[in-house]
Amino acid sequence: MEICWLTEIAGEAGAGKTQLVMQFAIRCAMPVSLGGMGAPAAIICTEGSFPVRRMRTMAFAVWAALSAAQRSECEACGVSRDTLWGCHLVRNADSPESLVAAVAAAAACARAGRCAALLLDSIAGPFRVPDPDEGSGGAASKAAPGSAGGGGGGRRWFAGRAKALLGVSSVLRCLALERRLPVLVANQATAVLRPDDSTAAPDDVAPALGMAWAHAAHVRAMLLRRRGSANPQARAVRVVFHPAAASSACVCVLGEAGLGEAVLGEAP
Repeated sequence: MEICWLTEIAGEAGAGKTQLVMQFAIRCAMPVSLGGMGAPAAIICTEGSFPVRRMRTMAFAVWAALSAAQRSECEACGVSRDTLWGCHLVRNADSPESLVAAVAAAAACARAGRCAALLLDSIAGPFRVPDPDEGSGGAASKAAPGSAGGGGGGRRWFAGRAKALLGVSSVLRCLALERRLPVLVANQATAVLRPDDSTAAPDDVAPALGMAWAHAAHVRAMLLRRRGSANPQARAVRVVFHPAAASSACVCVLGEAGLGEAVLGEAP
């Protein structure tokens, strides 16, 4: 991830976005000399319970793959197998209001110098709630910040949601630049339907949240499952937008330590 930039990784359910977020958090805790940032990351979780056990398993696998010299270097910097998976975790940011509060808490943590990266999993969860005019009760009745609430206020509700989303993206971008942080945001993906067909191809997906979010990230990438591949853990990684580089893609394998090196000879 680029320092001072907001990087988005979008993908369908089960593609491995959360594992990639955890992988970056583990890498962040590594010493600078080994490609890390020498400090823990702050993770904002918006979708259910955070898989802490899986993150610990990944950290143990990363530690096991280090050489004796690299382990000694980590220990000299105060990093061990048991601290490698440590991070600042903000849970239950499952509504626009709670996400705004969670981002503010993470920003305070960053400004205090207690974290070296900000990771959000995912941006779509709090905002993908139905229009309250289309139903009643439960999540459908929740209004985004700045909206006029339910009943006949559908357009105002969507405007409020877009305003809250814009506010979150602005804070994330400003924080990345102000504190020189890498910011990684996971996003869900939605199927793309073509005008001449009522169905979508398995890989014909796009990042969620539409134009309200489309211009927030400096770099956009997609993480997709490889349907039909002999290896069910194979994933296609595609950089769909980068301000200073052409679009590119590769195939990686999701393993015990996270997303592995690119697989040579495999077409994405």
